[in-house]
Amino acid sequence: MTDSTANIITTVAGFTDVGMVRTNNEDNFLIADLATGRVFLIPQRITHKGPENRLLLAVSDGVGGASCGEVASSMAVHSMRVELLRRNNTTDPFQRLVQAVEKANTLIWNEGQSNSERRGMGATITAALIEQNVAYIAEVGDSRGYVIHSGRIKQVTTDQSLVGILVNRGLMTAEQAETAPGRNIILQSLGCNAEIKVAVSSIELTSGDYLLLCSDGLTGKVKAEELLQHVESNSSIEECCKQLIDLAKERGGEDNITIVLAKFDGQGLRPAEQVTRLTTHIEILAAFDPEDETQRKKQKAETKLKSQSKTDSGDDLYKTKRLSSEKGREASFTNTIGASTKEPLTKEAKQLSELSTLKIQPDRTSREKLLEQNYATEAALTNILNNLRRQIDQFREMVFWAERDGNTATPVSETIKKLEQLIRLIESNRLSLTEANKLIEQFSK
Repeated sequence: MTDSTANIITTVAGFTDVGMVRTNNEDNFLIADLATGRVFLIPQRITHKGPENRLLLAVSDGVGGASCGEVASSMAVHSMRVELLRRNNTTDPFQRLVQAVEKANTLIWNEGQSNSERRGMGATITAALIEQNVAYIAEVGDSRGYVIHSGRIKQVTTDQSLVGILVNRGLMTAEQAETAPGRNIILQSLGCNAEIKVAVSSIELTSGDYLLLCSDGLTGKVKAEELLQHVESNSSIEECCKQLIDLAKERGGEDNITIVLAKFDGQGLRPAEQVTRLTTHIEILAAFDPEDETQRKKQKAETKLKSQSKTDSGDDLYKTKRLSSEKGREASFTNTIGASTKEPLTKEAKQLSELSTLKIQPDRTSREKLLEQNYATEAALTNILNNLRRQIDQFREMVFWAERDGNTATPVSETIKKLEQLIRLIESNRLSLTEANKLIEQFSK
């Protein structure tokens, strides 16, 4: 048992570097003292009594190739700070951290949907909310979090990437994943979908422990054992961060490189020797599984349709326009996604075609029929979107194995991008039918 009046001392530093190839740095990091509201850009030694110790450490990587990635990563880290300050002590730390990440996702998603110049922007996030002697570590994407304890290093996060899932399921070794083609394909990021699944783990901090958060610009070049070696051989965490960034740059530095490193000491923490097995003090509070997410979204869509069928909302004019819009969208994208994806959609497309030819009369009976037809249209569109997502997953696997065998997969990669754009287009209610058709014509070319 530790003394609640004793101090917890956190020595922390954060650095980000553009790397050796790129001209723009899309990474961002944050070091914030939630007890005082202060944000630090230079190395700090922060001391609090145990019950008052509240810190936020975060690393965010703008999704490569997405527009305005640096805007998304900046929004991610700073919106989390604001949300956690607003929610201080309102609920348990796990819930507050998840809510802060979800809020960041909503802000980035809304900005991308409302601003055409920023549509499609996204970012990863790995954030540690430290309250008293416990660190709650949240993740969306593939930026990593490590804990270093008594000469051992353990990755607390699980890469939410194609190869990360294969490693997690035992279909690939960690060594193979380091050089596998398609290793940069991430399965979710902030701002790329209206909803996300936040993975969270917690760990009790002991005296002498380190937390290391970083973007894949570092871990793509420096192995975990090397991270451990540099941390243990440096008395200065500032110098350690600089050396690790320099090492990544020496090995190519093709990506932006970001690291936040914190060391924890003080009588407010248990001695390290009291924790003999590190893994027993890491608790998974919420995990990300792409298959679970697909099923969850399907169930949510079905529940929404059932709920809508019990209500009567909107007038005839609105419902007529809505049905017309759905019909036009379906007709547009079925002509552009190509032969490889038309076949799974034939049944749903036929349903939409039949629905769209029905005549609409302006009386109560026809209005009820119109509502029923509209719900059926939404159900068909939901099935189509699910089929598109399954097709994307299949294409991603094709890309991975093709590149692993040394074959080019550029056409398939381009198809994936088009399908993802189509999904965003279909799900968005902000585009007019004319705007949608113009975009789809561009896809077809």
